[in-house]
Amino acid sequence: MNRMGRLLVAAALVLLTAACVGSVDREEFEAEIRERGGGISQGLPIEAVAALEHELGVDELVVLSMTISNEHVVAQVQSPEFPDEFDSYTYRGDEVSEPDPVSNPGGGESPEDAAFNPRDIELDQLDDMVDQAIEEADLRDGYAETVTISQAGRQAPVITVSVTNERQTASVQFGPDGSLIGVQ
Repeated sequence: MNRMGRLLVAAALVLLTAACVGSVDREEFEAEIRERGGGISQGLPIEAVAALEHELGVDELVVLSMTISNEHVVAQVQSPEFPDEFDSYTYRGDEVSEPDPVSNPGGGESPEDAAFNPRDIELDQLDDMVDQAIEEADLRDGYAETVTISQAGRQAPVITVSVTNERQTASVQFGPDGSLIGVQ
């Protein structure tokens, strides 16, 4: 092999080795996220609300529920064209899914009574709520798996943080202002 060939091989080895340094396999990555509380961040639902308002061309959303994970937000949103109909949307990063019709919106309750405006929720306090939920749940190695926001059967929306570990799950509820309601 000539000198140029050896240099190319050496450069390729350096690049391959450098690419492996600092890499983490999926299992280690997920364990690190759980150790840090589950990875749920207030930025994602705040972005989701803005993206859905833009996508639907409305100033304010009317929502039956929002479910937040560390990767996406699923929201059941009132159709601007047909106010008695709701569609489910999934927001991932910069992408809003196509609408998926929601059958029986409100689950027997009037959708108007079950719906809320997500801008009335203190989403900018969600990180603090998740941290408090993990502390209140007091589960060994507990982490926040999901956050669900709904108003069904209530006077005001309730934020429920599902804190789990390998053996059990606790639900920690907050009011729309971020105040602790209780632990179940």
